[in-house]
Amino acid sequence: ADQVLQPYNKWSNWTPDTTATLDNLDEGFYTFHVKSRIDVKEQADSTASTVDFEIDAITTPALRIYPLRQEVKVGNTFEVYLYAENIDDLAGSQIELHFDTDQIEYNESSENCGFESDIFCPQLDDVRITIINWNINGGFNTDNPMVQLSFSALNEGVTDIVIDSSILRNSLNTDI
Repeated sequence: ADQVLQPYNKWSNWTPDTTATLDNLDEGFYTFHVKSRIDVKEQADSTASTVDFEIDAITTPALRIYPLRQEVKVGNTFEVYLYAENIDDLAGSQIELHFDTDQIEYNESSENCGFESDIFCPQLDDVRITIINWNINGGFNTDNPMVQLSFSALNEGVTDIVIDSSILRNSLNTDI
């Protein structure tokens, strides 16, 4: 699948540590690059050792927002994607997201209307976005998001976009 965010290509400062902690990683595939040095002679970038790994923390039917973390400058726009994971039979859903309207602004656009059939454009009501769809009858074990949402950063600071409530139903009209 295509990566939404650009790879992080900056090397850390040299350290004698033999372990690394990586925070705020989204679901997906990663390649970790490691270089060594002896005194001041360092290994060339082209010969850096690599470790491939996958983050797959969601194993049951669930909703998730991607990416988990973004740094955005005031005035810039950014996208957030909503995924339904590990769902084989999704016939309809109603999902509400909320956020701090002093920090970010939702940009209503027909491009935000999703990637599947029979989805309504997300509706903004004060500080909540409601996403309603039905008759999807599709599996969401793929890498395709249900919907793309565009926002603009209004002020400096940290804020969250939170899934406030959700109803997911299968083709038998029972809750998932």
